[in-house]
Amino acid sequence: MALNLSKLKTNNQNICMLHLASEKLNKYHLAYWIEIFDKYPLQISYLVRDKKSFKELIRLYPTHQILFASTPVDVETIVNAQVLLKAVFFSLNTVKDIHLLRFNHLKHIFIGTKESKQLLQYTKAYRAYDEIWVSGQHMIDKYKSSFENVGHMNLKIIGKPQIKEIFLENETYENRHRVFIYLSKLPSILFQLMHLLLSSLNRYSICLIVEQYSIINNLKMMIKGYSSKVDSYPKNKISDVLSSSFDYFITDIDTISIAYLAYNKPLLVYVDKNIDKTTLKLDIPNDALYLFSNQEEFLEIVKNIDKDILKSKRDYYTQYFLGKIETLEDRFAQELIGL
Repeated sequence: MALNLSKLKTNNQNICMLHLASEKLNKYHLAYWIEIFDKYPLQISYLVRDKKSFKELIRLYPTHQILFASTPVDVETIVNAQVLLKAVFFSLNTVKDIHLLRFNHLKHIFIGTKESKQLLQYTKAYRAYDEIWVSGQHMIDKYKSSFENVGHMNLKIIGKPQIKEIFLENETYENRHRVFIYLSKLPSILFQLMHLLLSSLNRYSICLIVEQYSIINNLKMMIKGYSSKVDSYPKNKISDVLSSSFDYFITDIDTISIAYLAYNKPLLVYVDKNIDKTTLKLDIPNDALYLFSNQEEFLEIVKNIDKDILKSKRDYYTQYFLGKIETLEDRFAQELIGL
């Protein structure tokens, strides 16, 4: 595929460009940022380095300036065609980044992607960037603990603009009498919990996701009398379910996620009785979680859930991992304006 500048606006006013340089980053990773950049009154281009992603993206975003470059010469042509360009954002640290890092008149900013936790490798190569924008203090601590000296690199907390609406919707507690259950497996205790929630705790309705979705059929007889109170969903519908509000979440050690912190709700985590809770190292530290292994522990937690004695711990980790304050203050927008 030859260099094609047809998507570049004539007399463009682009001041920044997002670089997607790996087949690991597909259309979903661009969507993670494109919807955020679209909120602000600035022109931006998107430079894609693999043909498959480029073809998909120009189809999905026909009005956006999505460009393709296969060689360093192509990259230079694209940069020179954007005379007002001030900064380049990088979503993944790859060898192809050097094609842009050599332009000293540009500011080079690493912002990561939705899957940064899985893709990041904390190496000295990150010193090549002028700035690294991170969600919270946790990422700064990770970088600083990985490098003996961060040098000139400027680490900035911008929060997670992608979840600002979730923060706003869950800023205040509302009793919806709903429970969200998301388990990777189907432990026998789930049957006990369902009976408890639907009988002695019958004021609650339940949204249930089990990764082994076919197993839900085995629950149908048990929940037959409560069918109006139980909704079951496949794993790929989790984002739809999370759009609703819940009083608390029940999950397990394989599915607990930092993302749950954004919902400002108690997190109850099932731990198999054969696992020593004190040895667990989960994404969210144990001191912010209600851990249980049996029916008695679960009932004790639920009995006192309205007091929510771990809320202050969750609030601390929400800020530490997700940068709630910076997200609500639109720190990302402030940094864009300051480019």
